Amino acid sequence: MTIILSFFSEHTTAEIFYASRNGKWDDKAATTTPWSTVPCSSFIAAVNPPDVGDDVIICPGVGIQVNDLSPSIRSVTFNDGGEIRLGGTAATLNISNYMNVVRGSARLELYASPSEVVINGLLAIQADATLTQSGNANLKIAGNVSNNGTYSAENATLYFNGSGDQAIYGTGTTTAFNVIIDKPGGSLILGTAGAPNHNLIVTNTLTLTKGLIQTNNTSSTTNYVLM
Repeated sequence: MTIILSFFSEHTTAEIFYASRNGKWDDKAATTTPWSTVPCSSFIAAVNPPDVGDDVIICPGVGIQVNDLSPSIRSVTFNDGGEIRLGGTAATLNISNYMNVVRGSARLELYASPSEVVINGLLAIQADATLTQSGNANLKIAGNVSNNGTYSAENATLYFNGSGDQAIYGTGTTTAFNVIIDKPGGSLILGTAGAPNHNLIVTNTLTLTKGLIQTNNTSSTTNYVLM
């Protein structure tokens, strides 16, 4: 099995935490913590869980539970079978840079009420990768969505709230249950100038609170929102 750590270049100040076994985000006990300081094939227990500025790698088949917490990290990268589950009475995962699904299937299970995952940068889904979002909470994105695989939402909400233009682009399929557009400025653009053909499928409710949806179509391609 090949484990991909990240397709982004690592910066020099962040620590990298590997979620190498199932467990709770805030578990610090050496015998049960899910967090390791070495790559997925080995395990050396981290002293503390990841924090602001840190990068997280979810190893294949590992699930992390976030109960009644609001951790902040720089990035998270999912390998095949990786999961993050938000539960309890309230939970928020804040990601300052990117979420990256590199291969296989990954899941976000957002069942706390209220709960949300907030990405202040890029959501990237690579070719042959799938991100499934379930639960009744929000995946909030302030940046772009690069989808060359599959995004699907079982009964959850995809929420766009960036202050400028945001784009959904790539060769993959984006199927959302609920979509909310609530942007202080700019539009949600389907496609880019270099890759203009991307459609958004909404299976339940599209809410335009503030902002527009713009198609970036040309004479040879068509973009649409399908409901």
